Amino acid sequence: FKAVCAKLGLQARGTAGVDSVSTDGKFDISNADRLGKSETHLVNVFIRGVKTFIEWEQKLEAGENIDAVIEAAKPWEPSGGAAPAAAASSDPEYPPNGLTAAVKKLPEWIQLGCGNAEYICAEK
Repeated sequence: FKAVCAKLGLQARGTAGVDSVSTDGKFDISNADRLGKSETHLVNVFIRGVKTFIEWEQKLEAGENIDAVIEAAKPWEPSGGAAPAAAASSDPEYPPNGLTAAVKKLPEWIQLGCGNAEYICAEK
């Protein structure tokens, strides 16, 4: 299971944190990468990875073999890069890019910390 998570850019840990064992078959799933990538990128890797696991589970429940799909799996990458084979989406708005209409209604100081552009807080 941990090797499959790694193929999607994710990490499985036991329920008590790093290096702990699974409790009753439950794991905490998080991004394998934590530094050097934007929050937007990390959230999209996580969303795509979880979406892929759900799709794989549905295929298994339907009796389908997913060995080849797992073998071809890769972490999500922006700008047309590699995406998990089972996680291709027909939604042109996915992954999210830029600010949503709801965020555009918020004050400018909130908008500055959202979206894909890097933001360095002057106060920090």
